[in-house]
This record gives sequence, C-alpha cells and structure tokens, in this order.
Amino acid sequence: MSGKKYQVLWADFAKLPRYWVIKNHAHQYYHLFYLLSGDAEFLINGNPFQAKSNDCLLFPPNVSHGVTENHTENGRLFEMKFIVYDQFITSQLHTDGIVLPHDGFVKTCIDCISRNWKIRGTQQILNVSSFLDALLLYIAQVHVPTDDVWDSRYVQTSQYDNITRRIISYIDNNYKSHITLDMIAKNFGYNKSYLCDVFKQNTGVTIVKYLQYVRIRMAAECLAYCGIKANLTARYMGFQNVSYFHRLFKKMVGITPRSFRDKFEISVDGSIGEYFATDNIFLRQEKSIGHALAALRRLGDVNKTIDIV
Repeated sequence: MSGKKYQVLWADFAKLPRYWVIKNHAHQYYHLFYLLSGDAEFLINGNPFQAKSNDCLLFPPNVSHGVTENHTENGRLFEMKFIVYDQFITSQLHTDGIVLPHDGFVKTCIDCISRNWKIRGTQQILNVSSFLDALLLYIAQVHVPTDDVWDSRYVQTSQYDNITRRIISYIDNNYKSHITLDMIAKNFGYNKSYLCDVFKQNTGVTIVKYLQYVRIRMAAECLAYCGIKANLTARYMGFQNVSYFHRLFKKMVGITPRSFRDKFEISVDGSIGEYFATDNIFLRQEKSIGHALAALRRLGDVNKTIDIV
C-alpha cells in the first residue's frame, strides 16, 4: 500500500424517494454525503441534524450515522465511501461527524470528484484521488476544531505532548522576531523552568536549541535559494549579533555561511538545483528534532556529490 493515500470503495448519485431511509450504522471506512438539492435529516451519533442543499457531511470510521424519512421528496445527493491511508489526514479527521455548511471550495471539489468518477478511466481515478486529497486537507485545516496546534513544517510533532507542540508552533511562527524564554513563558502562562524541563524531556534538546535550529535552517534555505549576503540573512532571521550568527551557522552546519552559499547557491550551477530537487531538506519534515539537527549538519557536507546524471 506504499504511496497510496486513498482508496475509493464506492460513489454514486442518488434520489431521496418518499419514506427512503438509511438506518443508523457505523463502519470502518469514511462516508461522505453532499446534498445536491432539497433538505434531509441526518443522524450523527444518534442526534438529528437538518442538512440543507449544498451541505456536506463527512463521517469518519466508527461514527454512527444515518438518514431519516424527514427529507425533501426526490432530493438529490452524492454519496462516497473511501479508505484513508494517510496518517496525517486520519489524525486530523478523528472527530465525530463533520458538517460543512455551503462552501464554494467544497462544492468545487465535489463537482470535480463526481465528474471524474462518472468516467472512471485510469487518469480520472487519479484525478479523483487528487481532488479528494485537496478536499480532506481543506476540511482538516479549516473545519476541524483544534487548539491551534499544527504539525511543524520542520519536524513531526505527534510524539510530543501538547505544551511542547505549542512551543514548537510558536517558534516556527515567530523565529524572525526577538524571542526570549521569559516571553515564551508569559505567552503560555507557565513557569519558565517548567516549560524548559518539559520541552527538554520531550525532545532531548532545549527550547533555545530548537530556536537556533529553525533560524539556521531557514538561513541556509535563504542562502541557497535567494543568494542574499550572510549579514543580511542574519538580520532577516532574527539574529541581533551578526558575528554570533556566523559562529552558530558553522557550528550547526559545519561550514561558514559564505562557504555554504558558494557551494550550494542554486543560481550558480544547475546541477545544485537538481540536487535539492532530488533530496531536499528544505521540503522534508524530519521525524524528530534530533533527526532535524543531524540533517542540518549533513547539509553542509562539502564533500557530498551533487552531480546528477
């Protein structure tokens, strides 16, 4: 099943004849309904919900659902059953039934899915998976309630506790600004020593070390892709002291900022662009902060082969 994110089990358009019902039930796959016209009363874990035209309802595995006889006669809906193999999507859509009121993006995705499903050629099946991917990502990021805790761009955070994930998210979003441990503690309403202990226990590194990682990691990306001078890059990444930036970059990457730019600036040599396209730390989410630090160190290996045949 490697690389496969979704498997559509069944999809179809249906009318709602008078007295037609779907008995309350649950199963091991996802079940999506999109009401094309009319009104219909759904059951979500036994609780009634009155859906209207252009409403979309998504039921994750093991969530009981059904449709009562209280619906507009000859109303129409699109129904889809599918399996999700993508761990990020399943982790975000583990709630009870998700109701999406009339939404233009959802409607566009459903229209594209249904049109491609009608034909079901090889390319159309791939299209269905792509549009379903867009729809579920949109649902996960816009419609599923969260505590404003999202996986980091740089590292996977599901193995960390909620406080640690919030600190990581805060640093990811504010690394260009002046940040101190006192500021982080005040932002989250916890004692500074407690936050430092929790973070170190969860990740194996200090909060300051993670802040340094994000700044140096982004500085390396800036040097490779933008060709900006090192001193300006330092200021842009939130460093108050340029000399400190140079020392820290060499310590964490293994070479100086200038040497890194001379070796890996993409605009200098086309093969370097191909190298980053083939194994790109700048697009990869590492398994942990420890893995991320190790990857950053490998990034500065001047002896690596970058010629792509």
